[in-house]
Amino acid sequence: MNLTRTSLLCDEAKPSCQRCLSSGFTCSYARDVKDLQFSQASVFKIDLETPLARPAFHRHVPLAYPIAGKIGSYELRQSDLRHLDVFVKSTWLTLGGGERISRSWYTAGALGLSNSHPFLLHIFIVLSQLHAIHENPSSTRSHTLAFHWYHGAALFQRMLTQALGAPALSSSERDTLWIAAAMLGTATFAYLGPSNPDEAWPLRDTSPDDLDWLKMGTGKKVVWELTDPTRPDSLFNQKALRLTDDPPPDGRSPIRPHGLPALFFGVFGLGASSTADSNPYHVAASLLSQLLPAKATPHNVHHFLSFMSQMDSRYQALLVEKDPRALVLLLYWMAKMASYPMWWTRGRVLYEGLAIAVFIERHYANERELMDLIAYPRAILSAVRVGVESSRESSVLPSQEVQRKGQIA
Repeated sequence: MNLTRTSLLCDEAKPSCQRCLSSGFTCSYARDVKDLQFSQASVFKIDLETPLARPAFHRHVPLAYPIAGKIGSYELRQSDLRHLDVFVKSTWLTLGGGERISRSWYTAGALGLSNSHPFLLHIFIVLSQLHAIHENPSSTRSHTLAFHWYHGAALFQRMLTQALGAPALSSSERDTLWIAAAMLGTATFAYLGPSNPDEAWPLRDTSPDDLDWLKMGTGKKVVWELTDPTRPDSLFNQKALRLTDDPPPDGRSPIRPHGLPALFFGVFGLGASSTADSNPYHVAASLLSQLLPAKATPHNVHHFLSFMSQMDSRYQALLVEKDPRALVLLLYWMAKMASYPMWWTRGRVLYEGLAIAVFIERHYANERELMDLIAYPRAILSAVRVGVESSRESSVLPSQEVQRKGQIA
């Protein structure tokens, strides 16, 4: 997804830039001001004792200006505060592996970190807006989505660059980098665009934004290694330990003879000599062999998401090239994920999954094995689509339905 940079450009007039002042920004020209460091008196603070405390301070969050690395400040609008309110009351409960885990993880972690690293508020607002779009797909995408996404991502990148060159990081800095990377990865997966397979990858025209959600996963691995959320002093240590108590499937494991439909073994070369090192399809196929018998639930969904985190770089390159066999494996994973009603995953796996099926039907109709393989996941995705769209139709208010029929007539 291309995010347009904010049209506001500081004219660097002193003592005050009128463009900034008219738009609610403040600029710092001091060279000794450290990036991302703001006084507590000018930072919006979240009180963890209440869902969202109305701030007693000036509500400012940092901005990343595209001018020689300059940092500015932005005062949150009422619409921003409403999105933060929704994030705290609703959205953040949906981002983990179940409400019980999410509540402790995000309350103690992300919300607390935003007090000392307020650039996280940009990312919270992005997720809240994406959640609202999922709940009401016909809603208009606000320009503030791109605004907050750009600044949240740019400030995260700035902090990450500084961290890579720093001799040591504080525990707070490590946790902030990890939660920012995790939430930006969630946002990237959640943002799909039109709810129409014909306009989804791989059917749409090739774009630099294709498979951004996979590329983001690769970047998260770097942040994980840098920050190590399993370390003893991490705010996320308890959650990470809980997940390792029930470890995810291992993509480097040998594939059991009856772990996959028989057709898989010939199509993907999964014979006795197949290993994760020798076969670029092996890791994805091995993970599927362990996931297919299971059903995604709030308690094991991290197992299914490990399909992304363990992805072989050679397999990812094949997906970028739209290799049909690589696409079939991804299609099976998407069909499994589509049955789990997680708002930030369902749109992508549903519509891109259907687009994969149509892509193979259009371009590889003469390859009978591929056609046989896609029949099952295509049927699952088609059934889920019917259920999702029927649910949306039934949720339309009578007055809206009358109005819509009148417009059609």
